[in-house]
Amino acid sequence: MVIYILNIVSILFYAYLYSLTANKYNLKKFFIIMLSVQLILILSLRHRSVGVDVTSYLNFFQNITPSFDFQEFMDHRFELGYKLVNKMLSIITMNEQIFLAVMAVLCIIPVGRFVYKHSKMPFLSLGLYISFNFYAFTFSGLRQGIAYGIILISYDFIVKRKLYKFVICVLIASLFHQSALIFLPAYFLAKIEINKKSATLFIIISSILFLLRKPIYDVVIQNIYPRYEIVESNAINWMMLGIIIIILGLIFYKRVIAVSSQANSIYVFIIIGVSLMMFATVGTNAMRMADYYYIFIILFIPEVLNSFKEKGLLILGGYVTLISILVLNLWFLMYSDTYQIVPYMIFGE
Repeated sequence: MVIYILNIVSILFYAYLYSLTANKYNLKKFFIIMLSVQLILILSLRHRSVGVDVTSYLNFFQNITPSFDFQEFMDHRFELGYKLVNKMLSIITMNEQIFLAVMAVLCIIPVGRFVYKHSKMPFLSLGLYISFNFYAFTFSGLRQGIAYGIILISYDFIVKRKLYKFVICVLIASLFHQSALIFLPAYFLAKIEINKKSATLFIIISSILFLLRKPIYDVVIQNIYPRYEIVESNAINWMMLGIIIIILGLIFYKRVIAVSSQANSIYVFIIIGVSLMMFATVGTNAMRMADYYYIFIILFIPEVLNSFKEKGLLILGGYVTLISILVLNLWFLMYSDTYQIVPYMIFGE
């Protein structure tokens, strides 16, 4: 577990170094690249036992040989894009660590790029990415981790209002995990203005969906994901935390949108993400759907903090938040290791 603690503590160190050099040098890209490489290395050098689903992914990769049956390849439940990446990589090498390294690059590079381009407080964003378990998920959910990364790239085209490029991006993401299609409405939802009328409508719709969440989820799993089942979960805790964050964010809404042109869409995505979590209370896999929107929390909190005009308050808020999410990350590692990443072992051990 030490490596995970050092990983997130290093963000505080990088943030401090950046603050010292910000007036003389623009080292933002350098530090984000350093952190991204660090995240990739931890994913790449792990033992095959680190990550609940990793063994099945490695077994699939090892079975892709020149004699691998084409029909069996096409009929396998994994999405075509992911299978093709595996096949192309197998032509070059069958080394498991290289495989994990390539998967790590595909998952993490888009996150680093996204944070560099869009975050007002990049170190805090990467800290949130780790502490809210998005990083831990990439140890296990390789296909969807790649899909999340591509969805983050698609945000560029929401900002630039380029619909066809956005659609292509989401469709490519769905070739790695079909659940990415849930993000298609985001292009239009991003333009919803948050006001009393839209908030009232949202509360009414959310209340109806909450009451009908079990039958709706049952229809989805019967027709799209027959392998899943209705299972009560503790996702209500995540949802309540999300609601608290939204309420605090809404207090500063006018201030935030006054200084950020992208803030309104981020508010909308977070609200949608938390709303989708209601389905996760009856089926844990629904959280993966919610996270296509909720992952924008890594921009949301920095946007709110950046709206503070007092520089001292902004810096204090940033460090307090970083330390708080460090504590949150430690709690997950010790008491809620859902993705089975503890203990961390290096390959060959």
